[in-house]
Amino acid sequence: MTGTTTIPIGPGWLTLICLAVAAALIAAYLPSDRIKTPPALERFKDRLGYKGTDGGLFLFGLLASIAAAVLWLVIAGYLLLGIAGLVHELISSPVPPFDPVDDAQQRALWNWRFELAQMAALATLLSAVIALPITLNRLRLARQQTRLADETLFNQKITEAAADLHAQRQITIEPDSPEGSPFNGWEDDIVRRNAAIDRLEGLLRERSEIRPDKPTAERLARLLSVYVRELSREHKPQTHLWFEVREIQRAAPREAPLTEDEALERLGRAGEDASLQAMRRWAGGLRIRSDMENAVRVLGRLGGASQLRSTDLPIDLVNCNLQGARLAQLDLQEANLSWAEMQGANLSWAEMQGADLSGAKMQGANLSWAKMQGANLSGAKMQGANL
Repeated sequence: MTGTTTIPIGPGWLTLICLAVAAALIAAYLPSDRIKTPPALERFKDRLGYKGTDGGLFLFGLLASIAAAVLWLVIAGYLLLGIAGLVHELISSPVPPFDPVDDAQQRALWNWRFELAQMAALATLLSAVIALPITLNRLRLARQQTRLADETLFNQKITEAAADLHAQRQITIEPDSPEGSPFNGWEDDIVRRNAAIDRLEGLLRERSEIRPDKPTAERLARLLSVYVRELSREHKPQTHLWFEVREIQRAAPREAPLTEDEALERLGRAGEDASLQAMRRWAGGLRIRSDMENAVRVLGRLGGASQLRSTDLPIDLVNCNLQGARLAQLDLQEANLSWAEMQGANLSWAEMQGADLSGAKMQGANLSWAKMQGANLSGAKMQGANL
């Protein structure tokens, strides 16, 4: 004879659970910028190790976990009560004879054996139910250890790539005088540095395949920005006669302005070409070091590589030497390019909305189709630029 066990759950509870799940799913698929996650929930997420998880998905997982815990308690309690009832029945009832002489004793013996089998089965099932949270906790710890190992390996790769940003190679330097002998020296290993920059971008793209990694993207943006700024101190921007002439003309009093020929005479360079066309030709022939250009280009692609908005990244290229750089179609929104030397740079189709271009020198640069809505252009110089 088999019995049916019914767990009394009213229809109201089922409706409430369905509404909670539906609300969590709707919240999970709303645009993330419209979801205002409470700070308490953020702290709770951090404590559980789900810092980067979307708020809606976290709430859905939390509700599912609570429902699973309640179900586990109900099942464990039901099994425990069943075992307690069987033990009480076995203790309170006499043990039937093992050599039955009639049908009644035969049935009593079989019932007693069946109760023993029931108790063994319930004990086994209860052990499995009790071991379930322990197993899940072990899996959680194993997952944390795996994640920690992945973080350590990733940080090691970043550190190794960053170390190559100051790589140098040994070369043989020929003496200036015939009497001297060649000697060994050091120079920047441009190829190795370019490889390191590309490797950093590849690591970020690999990292962001599952979900955006804002801390790593910000870290690389700061690292590459510092790299370009420091190299700009070593490699000073070039200048042209046109700039020197304009400086002398600006310094002259208004009541006695200087002509271009007079300014050239003061500089001791009379007869040389200081026209705007000559400056544009000079700007068109400027070239930047390939590793510096590559670093800036990666900065302009970090938003797409990390699946983040470029406005969230700290791109700081103030006072950098970007003369002749090829920066077309890069995303430099809200970047700090104040007082940057960008003569002859190719900035066509560049996204520079909201960027700080105050004091930037873009004479002879290609700015065709560049987007600079909301950019700070106070003091920017764009003589001879292609607009």
